[in-house]
Amino acid sequence: MVGCGSLLSLFALGAVWLAWRRGPLTAHPRFIKTLVLVSPLGFVALEAGWMVTELGRQPWIIYHLLRTKDAVTSMPNVSITFGVMTVLYVALGAISLWLLSKHVIAAPDTRQIERAEALA
Repeated sequence: MVGCGSLLSLFALGAVWLAWRRGPLTAHPRFIKTLVLVSPLGFVALEAGWMVTELGRQPWIIYHLLRTKDAVTSMPNVSITFGVMTVLYVALGAISLWLLSKHVIAAPDTRQIERAEALA
């Protein structure tokens, strides 16, 4: 997980340097090919982190030193946290839909386009 994150960080720093020194990144085919190769590393890091978390917990359960129900992390008032997060995500979804309808979904006003063409 740490290795994947480090590689992605180095790649991002290299991309910043390349964009700063040599212009647009889309003009560099080798950069684009490398981007395609490193893209899955984020998913690999995510899965590796999950495996470290879960597999680190399991040996104690397997050898009967701790029961599975005792290994679960308890969270008091989980329903409050769940409710707050649900309201937050519904609000963010509504804001996203509103922004999409204003800027992406709505057809542009053709009069503004005609005025801009006339001025040019």
